[in-house]
Amino acid sequence: MFAVAFESMSSVQAQLRCLMKQHHARLCSAAGLVIVLNAATTSTIAGQQPPSPDPPVQGQRLEARDGDTVILEGDARVNIVRRRDGHVRALFNQAQQRLILLVSYAADAGTVRQVVDETFTFHALNGEWPLGARWEGDAVLDQYSMYVARGLPSGIGFTSPLGTVQLFDRVDQQQLFADPGAVAVLFYRAFGGGGGGGQSFDDAEQVQIAMATRNAGANAQLPAGGQC
Repeated sequence: MFAVAFESMSSVQAQLRCLMKQHHARLCSAAGLVIVLNAATTSTIAGQQPPSPDPPVQGQRLEARDGDTVILEGDARVNIVRRRDGHVRALFNQAQQRLILLVSYAADAGTVRQVVDETFTFHALNGEWPLGARWEGDAVLDQYSMYVARGLPSGIGFTSPLGTVQLFDRVDQQQLFADPGAVAVLFYRAFGGGGGGGQSFDDAEQVQIAMATRNAGANAQLPAGGQC
């Protein structure tokens, strides 16, 4: 009798163990189904999203000093503003929408050299030039370089007692280097620059006007950002 009862209890326990295993298998299967559905749903949602753009990174504004070493890690995108004090003669031709800047940089303790160190010529300007056909005076000149990826400046800005004027060849450059206090922002189609060759302001002016006049026709056919 006791043997029969023991066998019955063993049979019941075996059935219970079987039921528990079946229940556990169902739970595992259900859990696996949930994981697959979640993964499939996430993949579908990600496929419906537009590709993520690569916007400019808003980093810190740093002021490097003479002798500093700047280390760029990997593909770091760094914008450079080269700032120098000097004396500027600006020659604007309204009819040809052309601007020539003759620049003599300060040597020591604010002393400006008497010869032209660098020249900049901008063709097919778009915007209101605020300083008239001829302007000359002391100024702070900024040369903008976008992501330090090009040999040419990405734009020019100079600050005089009359305010800051900025010149760019593309809108994205203006967005990176925009000065909220600028009195004028202009865009140019073609750009040329070089050294002053040790010339006086008057001699450099004659040379640059002759070159700009000679190149005017060709520069009118260039796309925005071309070099004359």
